[in-house]
Amino acid sequence: MKRKYNSKSRQQQSQATQLKILEAARHLFSEEGIKKSTINKIAQRADVAPPTIYALFKSKAGIISQLGQTFVFGEGYLNLVKKSIQQADARESLKLAPIITVTIFEMEMEQMPFLWDDASITSELQDLISQLENQRYERQRFILDRLYEQEYLALGLTVSAARDILWALTGREMFKKMVIEKGWPHTSYKKWLEGTLATLLLQ
Repeated sequence: MKRKYNSKSRQQQSQATQLKILEAARHLFSEEGIKKSTINKIAQRADVAPPTIYALFKSKAGIISQLGQTFVFGEGYLNLVKKSIQQADARESLKLAPIITVTIFEMEMEQMPFLWDDASITSELQDLISQLENQRYERQRFILDRLYEQEYLALGLTVSAARDILWALTGREMFKKMVIEKGWPHTSYKKWLEGTLATLLLQ
């Protein structure tokens, strides 16, 4: 019993240390940029030894990757995905896609603003963005599969093509152009995106 207790305690301590490092890195990246934020600086900010960071994350790229999973695809996102999956009508799941999209990007802009700063893009950051985009593409598949099964897909449109359309229109580039560059309110963007997806994907 004592060994089990100690094991659980060590696991909790490790998780707390990981979160402390991620918080330190997140703030440092926002303040100084990724290039200037060395492992030593992150360790100093988190009040841990550099070897601890290497043991937990392997590299700065490992920290960046985990940041995306912790602060972007968090509880709010997962609850929306769960709600989407639970819809009996696949068209209702499609309606939630714009809401999920904006939720992801709102979280990125709030928690990880450096993702939206072109001047701070590094190879590690580009890898994270690609990872997040690929993850988004894979997680959208269930919507198109269900639309196909329920015979709601537009005539002549394959599931593969529909997936590409959904992924492209809900991507960060479209959000950046319409919301950031053109100043669309998030509510207007979601309404436009919902209508556009319905027009292009549904019978």
